[in-house]
This record gives sequence, structure tokens and C-alpha cells, in this order.
Amino acid sequence: MSIVVPAWREERRIGRAVRELRALAASWPGLREIIVVVEPGGDGTAQAALEAGQDDPLVCVVENAEHRGKGYAVRAGMRRASGGIIFLWMRTSVFPWPTWPRSSPISPPTPRLPQ
Repeated sequence: MSIVVPAWREERRIGRAVRELRALAASWPGLREIIVVVEPGGDGTAQAALEAGQDDPLVCVVENAEHRGKGYAVRAGMRRASGGIIFLWMRTSVFPWPTWPRSSPISPPTPRLPQ
């Protein structure tokens, strides 16, 4: 499984989000990666994500060269993801990750985007 996190101007929140997802990964052995895709916004979002994911091989921070919007960031993360199931996490997500039922079967897997 992979988790894709698009981020734009999230300097104050992205660190907490990455730390919470890392904690989830400790109890979710099927999780292969957490991919944070940062759209440039003139703040420290990328640096905050890098610091929160520091020394964790599951965390990958991708910095887009120019701001192209959330859809572009989502596609970039989905294409980079290697998990058979890909979750999209955004700060507007209504489902709190810590309560995700870890034993819940998820079927069918999320389709991969064509290259």
C-alpha cells in the first residue's frame, strides 16, 4: 500500500500529518511508502515534510518545480507510488487515519493511472 499526500502551503500542518502517518505505518505492515508531493507555495512546506520524515525510508518528499495545482500533484504521486493499493490523503479528508480498521479487507484495489 502507498499513501499519497499532495501539499501546498501546508508548512504549519504537514509535519504533524507526516508524523501521524509514520505512526500508522508502524502498525500497518502492508504500507510500503508515504509520498508527499509538494507544490511550490513560497513557504516551508517541503522543508517541514522533509524534517518530519527524516531518516524514515518509507517517507518520500517530491518537490514539483512549478505550481500546477492539486490534480497535478495527485497524479505525480499516484504515478510514483509502487503499492498495489494507493490511498490519497488530504487535509480535507474526513476519515481520521488513526481509526482506520487495519483488519478491514479492501477490495478491489485502486486502479493505477496509465503512464
